[in-house]
Amino acid sequence: MDKTDRRILSPAAFQVTWSGAGGTPSMSIRALDDKERVGRLVSSHFGHGVLTFHRGNPFYFGAQSSIVDP
Repeated sequence: MDKTDRRILSPAAFQVTWSGAGGTPSMSIRALDDKERVGRLVSSHFGHGVLTFHRGNPFYFGAQSSIVDP
């Protein structure tokens, strides 16, 4: 959930463990059901505890929405 209460639901279950270190090797993502689907949906491009979600389509929040602080 982000600061505007938007939620992204995952169609596949997964577990993420972060060692607390930097870099992508510090993140371990384990599929709990559909391994192939989880591999396409979630990864860590940046490390440092940041997950990257691949939705397959862009977000659009409208002209009056802001996802950053003014």
